[in-house]
Amino acid sequence: MTPEPSFARVISDGAFEIRDYNPQIIAEVRVPAGRSDPASAGFRPLARYIFGGNQPKTTIAMTAPVTRQKTGQSIAMTAPMTRQDGGGDWKVRFIMPEGSSLASMPAPLDPNVKLLEEPAKRYAVIKFSGFGTMETMEKKSAELHAWLTRRDLKPVGAAIFASYDPPWTPPFLRRHEVWLTLAKPGGS
Repeated sequence: MTPEPSFARVISDGAFEIRDYNPQIIAEVRVPAGRSDPASAGFRPLARYIFGGNQPKTTIAMTAPVTRQKTGQSIAMTAPMTRQDGGGDWKVRFIMPEGSSLASMPAPLDPNVKLLEEPAKRYAVIKFSGFGTMETMEKKSAELHAWLTRRDLKPVGAAIFASYDPPWTPPFLRRHEVWLTLAKPGGS
């Protein structure tokens, strides 16, 4: 089973959750706007990085999810592979294994792969299976927004799209999520 970043579940309500994630180390690439599948385009250089495309050519454990996120809006994001809508390029990200630090990570050989440290984040999440098409992701994002509105909670930034399974996984077994960043109590 592919490791996933740990989180504290604050609320669980059917397909909806609110989660707190600890700080994380992220490997990120930017994919130009207009690509039909930014996740696929971003996945390749990130996979090369974790499978030895680094100095000193070491393998890094794969984690899930992969996230996609559209740039061009004020957004906050953490873990899995995510996409985020909002105009502009896409950020495609892998979360590095827990316990990683910027100092301990091997340097990417591809100058397009950037390593970043993300602070702790709180996310509202909707979970679903099937195909992670943009149409489905946008529909689920609207459902998550409606759930938050009913609870008088406001997200910070645009949706982040997280996918957990390889493309050969049967669609009914695929796991996807939409995340919306929330301000944590106390202003963080």
